[in-house]
Amino acid sequence: MANVLTMFRLLIIPVFIYFLAVDDGGGSVIAGILFAVASITDWLDGQIARRTDTVTDFGRFADPLADRLLIGSALVILLVSHRLPTAPLMAVLVRDAYVMAGYYVLNRKGMRVPVNLLGRISTAVLMLALFLAVLGADVAEPLFWGGAVLSFTSAVVYTRQGVRQFRRPRPGVVERAGA
Repeated sequence: MANVLTMFRLLIIPVFIYFLAVDDGGGSVIAGILFAVASITDWLDGQIARRTDTVTDFGRFADPLADRLLIGSALVILLVSHRLPTAPLMAVLVRDAYVMAGYYVLNRKGMRVPVNLLGRISTAVLMLALFLAVLGADVAEPLFWGGAVLSFTSAVVYTRQGVRQFRRPRPGVVERAGA
């Protein structure tokens, strides 16, 4: 069921992009609803997978990919339409590309750095800020700055964990892929 929700979220993203892209800058309710639904399925699929012990390799890969695609597509469109400040927006885009590249490198070596609480919180804050930006709410910008800081901080934590795992794998700290 968790993987079905992840696939659903991946399918929502192009529809969300369409409605946000055709928005005139005043806030798109349809895009906002689609973004909210996709964000809720992110939380829900994680809960289902963990509680039913149905975490899969597909889910470990596709879930964060769907998150990054959802957030990244919103960021690019909001950047082009000048609805959020450029500096934190670019920092989040670069951070996401960096973290996904690190995930890929570690995964190829059979290593994995699990998602941590800070990563979950930063994603939640970013999703809330982007939802509000899609709707055109003024409070979105300061919340987005906070999410960008949390996101960057989580990248530092992931980097430290990844480097540690890469140099000297320690059982119980970081899972091995396929375990």
